[in-house]
Amino acid sequence: MKQKLFSSLLLFFILGNIFLFAQFPAPLNSGNYWIWENENGVRRKTTILDTTVIINDKPYFMYQTDEEFTDTFRYLRFDSKDSLYYVFSKIDTYPNTESPYYKVGWEIGDTIEYYPENAPGEYLSWVESTYETNVFGTKMTVREIRSDYKGLLTQTSLWADEIGRLYEDTEGYIYYVLKGCVINGKVYGDTNYVTSVEEDDVTEMKYELYQNYPNPFNPATSIEYSVPSSEYVSLKVFDILGNEVATLVNESKLSGSYQVSFDASGLASGIYFYKLQTGSYSQSRKMIFLK
Repeated sequence: MKQKLFSSLLLFFILGNIFLFAQFPAPLNSGNYWIWENENGVRRKTTILDTTVIINDKPYFMYQTDEEFTDTFRYLRFDSKDSLYYVFSKIDTYPNTESPYYKVGWEIGDTIEYYPENAPGEYLSWVESTYETNVFGTKMTVREIRSDYKGLLTQTSLWADEIGRLYEDTEGYIYYVLKGCVINGKVYGDTNYVTSVEEDDVTEMKYELYQNYPNPFNPATSIEYSVPSSEYVSLKVFDILGNEVATLVNESKLSGSYQVSFDASGLASGIYFYKLQTGSYSQSRKMIFLK
């Protein structure tokens, strides 16, 4: 029993690192980079640094993300034979472990099955849906990918072959949205990146954006927020690709707590984000509209 518990915790640690501390990029080319923003408005940058790393006779791309766990997972490759992207792990417990994380040209019903060596459980990832839409002004096919690790961790992500992961949400943790990127010299979206902003600086401020209620909702929900001083306030709603769908507040507010209603009639069911923005503060939260 103790051994089984230890193995499960070990698997959780490994898969937690895979899920939570790395936005694995694609496509791979030296100089490509991606700007991510989490629900607290904090941005992260992932950059492809080198294209000449050889591990076990296979060429890898080395990447860097400005996060604490970058050195744990930082080698990626694309295999043209199976159209899969792989990440190479150098964790001492599971050395020389390679895990698939995305397949080019995935279709609905396609799956990736992977069994981590010496670890209990199965990694399963599959295509939930596909659709064409505008991403940063370019028409792309977007794939909704669901991933599950023996029920310990579940994740929803959106991918486009042209620029990689657009959105990442692991159950129970903060989500990340792609704000912009540079792929093979072409700029997509907002690539601004301020290294001086720390996550603690955001969360310690006495502003508050509360979770909407009810959630999930149909078709209306209430959103409450508070500001500690008089200032100009913006509260907007965006779809999962970052397109603005509604402006709820766009005016000066006195210090205090406020509540506003959002009616999603006319919109498609799915995940939406609402973002509170002032001159010095920004926070976003996720809500689910189910018809």
